[in-house]
Formats: sequence, C-alpha cells, structure tokens
Amino acid sequence: MKIHILCSIILLVLLGTLSCRTQQVTQSEITAFVDDYESRAEFLKRQLALQGWKNMSSSLADSLDFYQKAQTAFLGDPERFSKLQRYAVAVDDGRYQRKLELIQRKHLRTVIDYSRPIKKMTDSLAAVVDGQRFDYNGRQLTRLELTETLGSEPNRFRREEIYNVLTGMGQDVADGLGTLARMRNQAAVRLGYNSYYDLMLKADGIDREAYWGLLDDLEELSAGAYRKGLDSLRGSLNLTEMHIGDIDYAEQQLKLQYEPYYGADRQLRALKNTFKGIGVSLDATPIYYTVNMLSEGSTASVFDIHTPNDIRVVIELKNGRNSMDRLFRKTGRAIYLANIDQREFLFSGPPAPCFDEAMAHIFSGLIDLDGWKQKYGGLPAPAVSELATAREFFRLYYLRLMLVQLRFERELYRKPFSDLDRIYGQIFQELMMFPCSVEQKPWALQTEYISDPVGLQNRLIASCIAAQTYNYLVVKYGSILDNQHTREFLVQNFYRFGCLEDWTTLLERGTGEKLRAEYYLEYGGI
Repeated sequence: MKIHILCSIILLVLLGTLSCRTQQVTQSEITAFVDDYESRAEFLKRQLALQGWKNMSSSLADSLDFYQKAQTAFLGDPERFSKLQRYAVAVDDGRYQRKLELIQRKHLRTVIDYSRPIKKMTDSLAAVVDGQRFDYNGRQLTRLELTETLGSEPNRFRREEIYNVLTGMGQDVADGLGTLARMRNQAAVRLGYNSYYDLMLKADGIDREAYWGLLDDLEELSAGAYRKGLDSLRGSLNLTEMHIGDIDYAEQQLKLQYEPYYGADRQLRALKNTFKGIGVSLDATPIYYTVNMLSEGSTASVFDIHTPNDIRVVIELKNGRNSMDRLFRKTGRAIYLANIDQREFLFSGPPAPCFDEAMAHIFSGLIDLDGWKQKYGGLPAPAVSELATAREFFRLYYLRLMLVQLRFERELYRKPFSDLDRIYGQIFQELMMFPCSVEQKPWALQTEYISDPVGLQNRLIASCIAAQTYNYLVVKYGSILDNQHTREFLVQNFYRFGCLEDWTTLLERGTGEKLRAEYYLEYGGI
C-alpha cells in the first residue's frame, strides 16, 4: 500500500513538473523567437546572395567567407535547435506552426552536416575526389576531362579502358564514404530519427512512403520500353554485350550533329522569344543578367537579393545544348522567385528543394519539345524527328541510371555495414539490364553522395512535377508554347504562394492529382 501511495506521489510530481515546463513555453515566447529568427535569417540570406553575386560577377566579394561562416553558425546552433524542438510541440497558431516547421527543415541538414567530425570527413573525401588526376595516354586528366573523353573515344575497347581508369577513383573513397554514412546515421539517431536518410527526406519535405512508391512505379512502367530500346541500340551497334561507355558514346555522337543549332549567340534571343510567347517580357521583370563575366571554374547561379524585387542571374553562355538548357533553367527559377507574393520572409521561398527545381525544369524542358526545336531552335523537321526517336531511349537510360543511384543511396544508409559492392551490382544489373563490374566500386563515383547527400531525389521528383504540369496545361489549354495561360497557371497555382503551403498541396490543387509517374514517361514520348 505504501509503495502504491509513493508511486502515485512520484507520478503526480512528474506530471506537475511536465505541466510547469509546458506552461513555461508561452505563445508570446514562440512568437518572439520566430520573429527574431526571421529578421536574422533574412539579413544573412541577403548578404550571402549579394556577396555571392559579387564573387561570381566580379570576384570582389571580400565578405563572402565571413557570411558563409556566420550562416553556418546560425543554422548549426544547438541551443537554437533545442528551442525549435520544444516550440514545435507547444505552438498552437497555425501560421507560426508552419514557420517553425520550415525553420526546423533548414536546421536539420546543417546541425549534422556541419558538425565538426562529419564536416571534416566530408571535406577530406571531397578533397580526394577534386584533387585526383588520371594518367591517360601520357596526359594528366581531371575526372571531368576523362568523362568527356569517354563520350568521344570511337574505339570501344579504349572506352572500356577509360571507364576502368575512371572508376578506379572508387577505391580511394569507398571506405571513407561508408564510414561517413555511419557517422551521419549516428548523428540522426541522436536527434530522434531512424537514420540520416529519413532525416533528410523530412528536411526536404518528402514523404518517404509516397516517394518509394514513385520509384517503384517508374521502375515498373519504364522496364519494357527500356529493354526494347537497349536491344535496338545493341543491334544498331552490332554488339552482343553492352557497356556503359557504348551508350555514352552513342549519345555524344548524336549530340554533336545538332550542337551548331545551339550557338551561344542565339541563346538569349531564343530565351526572350520563348518567354514572350507565354506572356513574359524579361525586360520588364526585376531579373538582372550578368553574362560572360564568370570567375574561373564557375558555371551559373541565381542570386535572390530581395524576393521578389531583385533577382540576379550570372551565367556564361557557350555553344551547345547544355548552355541553352542552363540558361532556361536559371531563368525559370528566377521567374519563379520574381512572382512569389509573400511579404513574410519565411514564406518568401520555395516550399521544398524538389519544387524549386521543378519550377526551373518547367522552362528548361521546353527546349526538348518538338515545337520549340522547330520554331525557336531553328532545327529542320527531319532533325527534330530523329532527335525525338533517340530522346526516348536516352531519357529512359538516364531515368534507370538515376533509379540505380537512388536505390543504392537508400541501401547505403539502411545497411552501411553490408557488402556495398554486391548491393550496387545487384541493383545495377537488375535495372540497367547489362553486366556491371564492381571490382573498382563504381558506386563511389557518385560524388553527390558526399557533397549533396540524400539530395538526388529532388531532381527526379522535379522532373515528374514538371511533366505532370505539362500534361495538365496541354489537356486544358491545348499548348504550352505561345500560350499566355502557361504563365497565368504557374503564377496563380504555384508561384505566388511561396512556401506558405506544402508542395504536394500546390501540385494536387493545381493539376487536380497527386504526383503520378505516368506523366514523366508520357513527356519522354514513351
């Protein structure tokens, strides 16, 4: 009896203590925290964007390093993260609940990735990859240069040799990458997640089960057409056994025939005319371009100085389709930012990385449409037809290859102590349908596993969002190109909300459906 009374007293004391702790977190305290966070985060973001723009356009950013370190310290502050966790379960205001959710997402990645041991390991592996040079034909080549050589070498035996040299890099980073995955998992468990993989999907606003279902659907729906295309390519090349270098070479030779149509001097004109056709005058937008003034080693970037009034694009135009794609992609993202109609800072950005990427992809995808190639790209009709036929297989090939990478990354964090070579080989051969030699650890070539962990899925989901949007616009309005309904739809259904609402809500309300894999394949002509 005494024991029962004692237990009851202890329970009452504990409940009283918890009640007091709950009462200590007031709504005014949460409001003050979020408002203070918002003003600090806005200042840092603006300074980083401004310094980043100066660095890429003129190399005069003397404070870029300072603000990068300041933002890392801000987002990685453990005390601030602890408050976030407490406030998230105590808030009862829907608007502030959404803001706390968005703040938490921003902090999740930084709290782990910029912790001292993990940052040190990541930097060490990245330095190995960046510093590697490959001895090929008496020349020291970077990884990028060797990859380009793989696509241009006509002798398939030499291509296989190049590929073997290239994948040799995996020997140097594979063990470290496995260790890094285990370290990330341990850090995620300390924050209450099953794994780093689960934490990162949460940080990127992705429902795990829905995402895995998307992967399953894409794999199943693409298998038959991919197998048929692979057999056709094998026959046209008169090969009994396919190698990954054979496909790279076949694609590169096709591209070379049509690169002249994507001359650097034609790209800005094609961009402006395309956007004019959907009701966007780029000269009337708050988007400012710096062209051909990049510092060495840079590519292109969008700098959101002040949404939606000051967006800057720095880009170097080069001959070729890749440059045209990059120009349309960066402008698509800039147009998105310039049309967000949210004055509160935390709501003035994209709701998730995949949606941000999708808004860029909607416009870069236009240059793959047959109608665009003829009207704005200047390609003759026979060339458009030939490219359309070839595009089907290569889109399938890269889709299946990305599925390999995504499925392997899931296993990397689910089973980091397993035989990763064997796991990768099984996934590759099942999805790509030709042999894979795992002796040189080709999975370790995927540098995103180091530099952008659990981030590849955003590109795939973005492509699916863009394809579903295309389908809706064509069905409802008959066309995407030269149709002002395209801009109106995007602004009214996607752009103006910023991240006030979840991306899945915007997509379903805008297109009338949840995300579906079928539209990705239809867009590819499959």
